[in-house]
Amino acid sequence: MNDERIASELNKIKGYILVLVFITTLLFSGTKFLVYGFIYQLYLVDIFVLLVSGIVISTTFVMKHSNQYDERLEQSVGRIYKLGYAVLLIGGFWIHYFAVSITPFDMIAFGYITNTLILIGFVVLIVLLKRKKLYANYKMIEEDSSAYYKLVLQNIGKLLIMFILILGSILLVDYLFMILVIDIQILALLIGVSFVMLSIEYVIFAAYEKNHYDETRLTEKNAPRYLTKNAVLFFGIIAIFQIASSYVNMRYNLLVGNFQTAQSLYLWSFFKALIEYLSIDFAIIRLILMLIIYTYVKSLTGHKIVMKMVLANAILSFTVSIAGAFTNILLPIITRNMDSGEEIQSLASSISYINLGFSVVFIGFVAFVAFNLYKYRIIYYKFTFIYVAMLIIFHPFIISTIWKESLKEVYIAQFVVFVIKTITLWILYYVYSNKQFNLELGLEKHVTYDHKIK
Repeated sequence: MNDERIASELNKIKGYILVLVFITTLLFSGTKFLVYGFIYQLYLVDIFVLLVSGIVISTTFVMKHSNQYDERLEQSVGRIYKLGYAVLLIGGFWIHYFAVSITPFDMIAFGYITNTLILIGFVVLIVLLKRKKLYANYKMIEEDSSAYYKLVLQNIGKLLIMFILILGSILLVDYLFMILVIDIQILALLIGVSFVMLSIEYVIFAAYEKNHYDETRLTEKNAPRYLTKNAVLFFGIIAIFQIASSYVNMRYNLLVGNFQTAQSLYLWSFFKALIEYLSIDFAIIRLILMLIIYTYVKSLTGHKIVMKMVLANAILSFTVSIAGAFTNILLPIITRNMDSGEEIQSLASSISYINLGFSVVFIGFVAFVAFNLYKYRIIYYKFTFIYVAMLIIFHPFIISTIWKESLKEVYIAQFVVFVIKTITLWILYYVYSNKQFNLELGLEKHVTYDHKIK
């Protein structure tokens, strides 16, 4: 790889992301001001991020527009970005958790959106790198999988040391000045959760890059897989969340109305609320999954009409997921302002019919895609027909009709069939991602028909 070209392009990408960080921080600060007004603890990290990113952006801007800009200055810009990002990461997390430690607990929940912003940052980085055909881990991407993931684990180890030092230094400051207004256990838990979330996102990102690099090499050898392994990776993440979400909803629904289990209902209500907020993140991950599949399949087939339908399916699926997530989040707020149980029941009934209508449209559209895939004998039609069959057979309306005599049986049956459907889909993704086109036949860009493959 040409390290100089890569370094130059990465500098541009780092600059774009830094501008995005600056703008996003401004918007986030404005939102917090509208919700809470000015409470200085909530803005400490915002001020720090704006100062550091602003200094780095202005310094590199002046250097890049210098009349004497050359390779030496390019290297200097790279060093400034490296230092700036290190200060942002370490200093930003330290100030964030320092602010958390001196902030009333009931205001900490608003910081949840930080995880979503980090996830969006990873998405932007992936898009920018892919447009330039680059890899953030380019220095180790050519290693075999075993060596590559050992290096990934080493980076996670460095991240762990950073979080331990952050916690230790904040506890030292508290020992000297008695600043904490929340329990130490809660602070440690919040820092631990951030470490786990950031580590998971980094591992996913690293695995995505490695899979993409290896599959690019396979395509160059005329032996691409039927489906990218990144589809298996991202769907696996979605599957775990969906099964957990379905289980939480089942437990919550089974407890509703049972006044002898008020404590358990409170616990599962908390889990349900947490799942509903996380559903926004996973709607984004689902969109990433669909776009990964779209771009990979697009590189193998020239059927523009079919690919447009696959893309439309991705957008439709994302829209339904986001609408469902926001409905679940906003519904409790809306119902608080209703005067009677009849109004609440009427609203719930309307939402139920809307969801049913959306699901029918979605199933019909997927079936339409499946028939077009079959029409052109594109290899994915079998997968899509199985998916349509499961959507119909395992539809909540069908389950409710079969077990209509007992709500308890309906809730349990819906969870069981959902697990079966999710695991079956993951197996299909796995099987397709482990099949390769025939090496002897080779692969023409626009030919992916079954009768061409042994």
